[in-house]
Amino acid sequence: MKIGKPRADGKTKPAVWMDAQIHAREWIACATVTYMMNKLVTEYGLNETVTRMVDQIDWYVLPVINVDGYEFTHTNERLNRLTRQINPFSSRIGADPNRNYDHKWMLQGATQQAGTEIYAGPFPFSEPENLHLTEAVLQRRNQIKTLLTFHSAVQMWLLPWGYDLIYPDDYQDLMQMGVRATDALTAVYGTRYAVGSSTELLGAAAGATDDWGKAKAGVKYSVTVELRNPRGFGAPSTASSFILPPEQIIPSGLETFEAIRVVGEIVYQEFGPTLN
Repeated sequence: MKIGKPRADGKTKPAVWMDAQIHAREWIACATVTYMMNKLVTEYGLNETVTRMVDQIDWYVLPVINVDGYEFTHTNERLNRLTRQINPFSSRIGADPNRNYDHKWMLQGATQQAGTEIYAGPFPFSEPENLHLTEAVLQRRNQIKTLLTFHSAVQMWLLPWGYDLIYPDDYQDLMQMGVRATDALTAVYGTRYAVGSSTELLGAAAGATDDWGKAKAGVKYSVTVELRNPRGFGAPSTASSFILPPEQIIPSGLETFEAIRVVGEIVYQEFGPTLN
């Protein structure tokens, strides 16, 4: 979905891409993104902040990447993480789509053991979900200046690179956005976030969305946002971490909206008002 008001002069505005639910079991991710998407649509013209965000930025939103896996968590296995793609070399179903992009595929933090939670697939882009996302982003690569891919649940704002403990040249810019965005998020309910290198904070995970977005799509601010853990900041991610009480959906949406508000402001200040 695209949310944005076209400019009267027809010029192109900078854009922010948001996606969620690449890992099927992380329900709070798509719930939070859907809440924010609804807020941008329904409060336009009524809320000064929302109106400014929609006037200044185009927002591209993909609430559920891993559709089949997400459905499987409702019908069969609540904690399923993987896709539902048939594997050509194994009877085990699915792969981890967040290890399946072609940038540094299988370098670290992934495996070729089918059925495991970090199985990277038999080859890069074996999973159609990854192909669909990359096609959509690449079609808009000149416009998209930030890519936010939402996960749960360790309360972190994760920056490239995820394939190794290496920092991009503009790492300080990415850090500054992350600190400002998470400070705004924390100000709502006190939910704390760590900000930093994905490899440094969580360990290496090659073939992920954020690395692909920065390296292959050329998106400057390409970020993984790990949302609320029901046990709070610093708690390890365990099976129960992905089952957030429903009453936390709206608070998660409200606080995360403040983070994307700041992201929109930074993108507009750096790249706006138009790209042509």
